[in-house]
Amino acid sequence: MTSTSKPTSTRAARILATIATSAVVAAVVTALFILGPPKHQRQRKLDDRRIQDLMSIEYTMDSYWRHHKKLPPDISTLSQEPGFDTHTMDPERGQPYELEITAPDSYRLCAVFALDSAESPQTWGHSPSGEWAHGAGRRCFDRKAPKDDSN
Repeated sequence: MTSTSKPTSTRAARILATIATSAVVAAVVTALFILGPPKHQRQRKLDDRRIQDLMSIEYTMDSYWRHHKKLPPDISTLSQEPGFDTHTMDPERGQPYELEITAPDSYRLCAVFALDSAESPQTWGHSPSGEWAHGAGRRCFDRKAPKDDSN
């Protein structure tokens, strides 16, 4: 009786191990399908960071405008603005984002993105098809200084 029950318990253990291994493999394949490969995930995170940086730069530009009644001459000036921790450098390239003053009260912010935002899920509170939508490569966003609310 012992000789028959031992192979049955070994066989059951093998079946359970096979099922467990199959479940882990299926979970990994599903995660890679949904999230993409690790390189793609890294690129998406970097692009999300770029959008966060550009949003922060826009906020700091608005504050600079309200305080100085003019736009800063360049992006490095924003880094020196007291009370703001604005990231003005691309997290991957280590170069400053582009800031071009296009008129006394308007400007253009540019960054280089790894991916098209239409291929990414909504993250960081911005929609892939909203005002910060971008394709892969260099993309610019035109902005205006805020209107004076004191009138």
